[in-house]
Amino acid sequence: MHCNLYYRNITLKPALQKHHIETCITETSHCNLHYGNITLQPALWKYHIATCIMEISHCNLHYGNITLQPALWKYHIATCIMEISHCNLHYGNITLQPALWKYRIATCIMEISHCNLHYGNITLQPALWKYRIATYIMEISHCNLHYGNITLQPTLWKYRIATCIMEISHCNLHYGNIALQPALWKYRIATCIMEISHCNLHYGNIALQPALWKYRIATCIMEISHCNLHYGNITLQPTLWKYHIATYIMEISHCNLHYGNITLQPTLWKYHIATYIMEISHCNLHYGNITLQPALRKYHIATCITEASNCNLYHRKSYDDLHRAIAQLKKNGISI
Repeated sequence: MHCNLYYRNITLKPALQKHHIETCITETSHCNLHYGNITLQPALWKYHIATCIMEISHCNLHYGNITLQPALWKYHIATCIMEISHCNLHYGNITLQPALWKYRIATCIMEISHCNLHYGNITLQPALWKYRIATYIMEISHCNLHYGNITLQPTLWKYRIATCIMEISHCNLHYGNIALQPALWKYRIATCIMEISHCNLHYGNIALQPALWKYRIATCIMEISHCNLHYGNITLQPTLWKYHIATYIMEISHCNLHYGNITLQPTLWKYHIATYIMEISHCNLHYGNITLQPALRKYHIATCITEASNCNLYHRKSYDDLHRAIAQLKKNGISI
């Protein structure tokens, strides 16, 4: 480092700055901390620790893996003051409720006007910043917000905020360690709208119940066509993704669902979802207390969708039941 850092009225020498940042974490939880003439409440300290790094005036600064330009520092430092827990704060002519402050702090890193900015490992284009900043204003807790002609309920805002990072139009985008192709963004953005809490939503000709929306949002990230995807600790092969996406549609809890021309009864849905993860090709898999060998997995997946349309499917409780079912399928001309 090549400049001084101030803590209260003490100038910290370069050799002490790194040390001081570390020692901030050791502040006791039973006393107040002052930032200038402002008494910071305990909940603010963790934010204040971060701001100490930002007082350097003549060089670039990294916040995580984000390079903050000089013009941003004063904004970012100021936002930390917003975390004080017992008063309202104004952003322009908008009164931000306490729940919004933590979001507002993050938005300040988007204010740089002439360069790209990284949000995690995502490169945000300039055109995105304006949207990203605006979305945080949506977190105000006592009014509705319109997205186009859709009234977003409060529970939707948090999802809408996330969707804005998908608006980049000419490059790939990473969601965690998953590279989302351009064709996926449009779907991902759309699915977030599904979180509206007081009405049904249609996906194609399927009426999605509220309990399904959260699953549908997650499934969209599985459309990636050229790499493996992890579902928990299971590596899903490319051929499995399209099936796994479809299975989430089956999680609706109080009505029947059609898979092709087959009506799946409620007791089948949870099993049908589980069966698709059985397509892993190099290990054994347990379905209940049954160890399915590789040769049986393909069969077991197939059987779920070949059941007659007016009966339920129940968990087979023994290995013998599986063999009886195999014999019946072969009798019907279905190869295993």
